[in-house]
Amino acid sequence: MVRYRDRHRPGDTAPSVPDLLAAPNSSGPVCQIRKDRLRAGLEALKSQPGLSLESRADLDQIRLTENTQDYEWMARYSKARG
Repeated sequence: MVRYRDRHRPGDTAPSVPDLLAAPNSSGPVCQIRKDRLRAGLEALKSQPGLSLESRADLDQIRLTENTQDYEWMARYSKARG
């Protein structure tokens, strides 16, 4: 998600879940991730500092801090999953 945002949506601090699932070069098509699996991963990470889920009304996006590298998010996800 971080790499997609940095490469394809520079300056965007909150990529949308639909973009991450369907946009070319995003996590969904590249890793063949379904919506339910992406949601499960986001739920595992949502308690981590630097990530917040904004799912209300017509807003469905993930807010990420600028200073966390993609490998750090992967380590956090792995730790959260146990």
